[in-house]
Amino acid sequence: MSTDSDIIRRSADDPAAFAELFERHARVIGGFAARRVGVDAAEDVLSETMLVAFRRRGDFDTTGESARPWLLGIASRVIKKHHAAEARQWRSFEASAGGDGGTFEYYLDDRDLYADLPSDVPGAIDWFSRRYDGEGDAEGLAHYFAETISDVAVFNLAPAAARASMLRAFATLDHVDVVATSGDRTTLRYARVRQDGDAAPIEFTLDTARGYVLEVTSWPYGADAGAGSGGWTSRTTAEIAVVDSAP
Repeated sequence: MSTDSDIIRRSADDPAAFAELFERHARVIGGFAARRVGVDAAEDVLSETMLVAFRRRGDFDTTGESARPWLLGIASRVIKKHHAAEARQWRSFEASAGGDGGTFEYYLDDRDLYADLPSDVPGAIDWFSRRYDGEGDAEGLAHYFAETISDVAVFNLAPAAARASMLRAFATLDHVDVVATSGDRTTLRYARVRQDGDAAPIEFTLDTARGYVLEVTSWPYGADAGAGSGGWTSRTTAEIAVVDSAP
């Protein structure tokens, strides 16, 4: 039986061969998407994921056999775009209705997305650089780390070792600082800096004992961030329900 790497190598000369990869992983990728965006939108996510994968198949590291983590990584980025569009609509509604940020609950079930993430900091940084095209630039990598960690409904599903590795690596990057600690709670702040020098802070409240992200708060460019300060544009709070199979 051909490995995923065999199929991708073969598709370089025979593009139609890529259909075998779709057939092999469509159920898993589709299920992954359905749990995050619903059944109705999952088909679109699956289609876009496989289209991106086909176009970028030359980037796949064929030294590994399975393409599933790579495909799940692409699907995660597609889902983030979907969530971002929904968030913009929701923030617009909140602005008109005077609402506050929402809270959601979820259970830990998926383990595949970061299955191949190294446990050491240099390895985690290299993994992000290769997967998300950071190309070794610290500011670029911090952006990709922040994007990933901000999606708490995906990040908190990762294995405990992957979460710990990712958070340790993120804390070493430029424009990322520890701004508060209290018991098992730590707050990291990442400042997205644009060319005019204005920064748009994002704060991550972590449960360092278990390695979960409990809250993500974003402020607009030029705003003062910090506990008790208003003016934030979005806030996501995760209430963790740990089940027996959790890492």
